[in-house]
Amino acid sequence: MRPCSYSEGIVHSLTEFHDGSILAQLGYPDMRIPIQLALTWPKRIDTKLPRFDFFAEGPSRALVFEKPDEKRFPALKIARKAARMGKEIPLVMNAANEIAVQAFLDNKLSFFGISQIVASAIEYFSSQKRLTDFTLDGMIKHDQLVREWTEENLSVADK
Repeated sequence: MRPCSYSEGIVHSLTEFHDGSILAQLGYPDMRIPIQLALTWPKRIDTKLPRFDFFAEGPSRALVFEKPDEKRFPALKIARKAARMGKEIPLVMNAANEIAVQAFLDNKLSFFGISQIVASAIEYFSSQKRLTDFTLDGMIKHDQLVREWTEENLSVADK
């Protein structure tokens, strides 16, 4: 794999729709822009950051996409699986991931253990009675249940 060029940082997100079209969010390579949008949606607030120049010369302006290596980055495969499963499974993935990342930061879990415990949480919760209360309160309760299960089962992942 070749290193990423500076310009590839301008792709903040790509969303594919059922009709096959793709909507892209592109901008100056700084995550403050998409984070701000997530926090202020639907409003867009001026950032005072430099604007990206699509017409600058040089090969670093060419966008190149390569197929992700799911063996090196197993979380990609897990996230795609959670998205396909839908319903509460993306909630399970997020809650388990937050607990696993904190365990990694606290030196209680290896980096690769993060994806292992998230995959285990998805497997466990997808085999259980499915969440039926999709109110905010219901999802908060389910999120807490996943977090507790993940905390109790951190040992199933490699350290």
